[in-house]
Amino acid sequence: PGVAGIGEIGLDRTEDPEKWADQLRTVRKLLNLLLPEHVLVLHCRSLSKLADEAFITMLHLLVAHPSVKREQLIHLHCFTGSLAVLQEWLEEFPNTYVGFTAMNLGSKQYLEAIRQVEPCRLLLETDSPYFNPPHCRVSTPHLIGWVAAKIAEARKITWSELLQVATANARRLYIEKCPPALPVSDEGMSA
Repeated sequence: PGVAGIGEIGLDRTEDPEKWADQLRTVRKLLNLLLPEHVLVLHCRSLSKLADEAFITMLHLLVAHPSVKREQLIHLHCFTGSLAVLQEWLEEFPNTYVGFTAMNLGSKQYLEAIRQVEPCRLLLETDSPYFNPPHCRVSTPHLIGWVAAKIAEARKITWSELLQVATANARRLYIEKCPPALPVSDEGMSA
């Protein structure tokens, strides 16, 4: 009863392709443990030339799996995909929150996803210790302010505003276990 979520599970295409089938089998097994009150924390990392492939593969896997309902609370951990795949994802799973890091800011597709995702879905992540910011030997959670500054710059808001939004969203997802607080009149993704 104290389990908040299942994850971080998913598909990592930067691993040796011989491991990909095992990744799929492991995800399917772990999804059998998923309950409606759990947050499903997903890790998808595609090859750079196929930026959306792992997200699309995971999306189809979830749609087909009997344990995953449309209303499932989902955290797309360290999202690196395009706006198009994010929109497709949100059509299938509207209770999805999206975690962003500052590691892919050179990609126009990634920046567009950052700019267009509704504020009520946005989460911030350092993905410590895996991705070091420029001029840092290590990545640690204390660099969340740096991540917030970079993402806020892309969204054209202040980093403190972004931290407030992301903190409220994290609380809503992991503590209150509630879907994103979408505006009633809002359809689709907003600027």
